[in-house]
Amino acid sequence: NQFHPEMAIAILQAGKHLWCEKPMAPSFAEAEAMAKAAKMSGKAAVLGYNYIQNPAIRHIGALLDEKIIGDVNLVRIEMDEDFMADPEALFFWKHEAASGYGALDDFAVHPLSLIKVLFGRVARVMCDMAKPYA
Repeated sequence: NQFHPEMAIAILQAGKHLWCEKPMAPSFAEAEAMAKAAKMSGKAAVLGYNYIQNPAIRHIGALLDEKIIGDVNLVRIEMDEDFMADPEALFFWKHEAASGYGALDDFAVHPLSLIKVLFGRVARVMCDMAKPYA
């Protein structure tokens, strides 16, 4: 993740389209520099938010747009990711600052992107978290 800004800017400056995995960059300033490079290049620059491209999500979006589904007043999303639960696994770097912002960047961006695509900007968030391992 810490290499995304340098590589992305170089790719865009070389006149190539860019697909960048999330998290975009470890800092907001670096993300802004990447966005500026994308705008200046005139090339396509996208982040890898794969769930919003799912045909089922697009269908739900169409149902919402056509008012087939009534007003949505509550969205509950549960994510169960346990691949980093093993302290012996080589995922320690995911929690370092150079990687981004930990679980927020790695997991939370997916439900947040789904919510934004389907419902627009988030007005309020409530969270209950648990860490089932020591």
